[in-house]
Amino acid sequence: MSRYHPSLLTALLAPLLACAAGTTQAREVAAPADHVQADGPYVFRKGEQLQAKWICADKVESRTLPISKAGTDIAARCGYEHTVHVDAPNAASVSILPAVPRIVALSDIHGQYGLLVRLLRANRVIDAQDRWALGKDTLVIAGDVFDRGPQVTEAFWLLYGLQQQAAAAGGAVHFVLGNHETMVLYDDLRYVNPKYLRSAQLLGRSYPQLYGADSVIGQWLRTRPVLLKIGDTLFLHGGISPEAVQLALDPARTNAAYQASLGLPQAGVKADPA
Repeated sequence: MSRYHPSLLTALLAPLLACAAGTTQAREVAAPADHVQADGPYVFRKGEQLQAKWICADKVESRTLPISKAGTDIAARCGYEHTVHVDAPNAASVSILPAVPRIVALSDIHGQYGLLVRLLRANRVIDAQDRWALGKDTLVIAGDVFDRGPQVTEAFWLLYGLQQQAAAAGGAVHFVLGNHETMVLYDDLRYVNPKYLRSAQLLGRSYPQLYGADSVIGQWLRTRPVLLKIGDTLFLHGGISPEAVQLALDPARTNAAYQASLGLPQAGVKADPA
């Protein structure tokens, strides 16, 4: 990994977990876990305040903080081990970007936070303290952080923070939505880890509501693209069918329509040919 060809996609690290095969089989929503040892934070915007909630040893802990123009730091309690820095709500993502010298791409983490950290450290994307170390280069996450594994919350907060740190260093982190992001947001919970169904019970919200438009990560997800073009490379979670090629030729329009559909009932989305 010491030499890189300009404009080359230099690292495609895809721990695929039989996503396509799994979604073709009937599957029921799991029963909630009996106990959650550590999860959070879930952070919600309430007017001029942030409300952060954790589940520590199966009990809810909460903290309310004022929103600062410079961003708000939320210290760790349990779950995600690092301080979270919450910025102002994100603007809609850009769909087409100029070429960059070096891109590292990663997909299908599915709640395996430990694997995510190992891969990013091994390829010098982050340092031993899990801080951005890729300088002015670019990281693309091509979807599917949700579902299956037990550390979805931690993975999202790491990527959310790395996006801020990369921008400050002159680099970039881009998150492209996968089908499992869409599934959770429109309440298809067949692949949600039982831990998170228990978390939702304890927090008094459905699991999709934990990522509602009033939540920090939920708002961030609703402004991420489904198609991202960097130079001559097009990033997306799955592929383009011949019937849908036109969608790939206009990423901005496609992204706007896709983002508008997030959180709508699944039946309504499927009934709309567009």
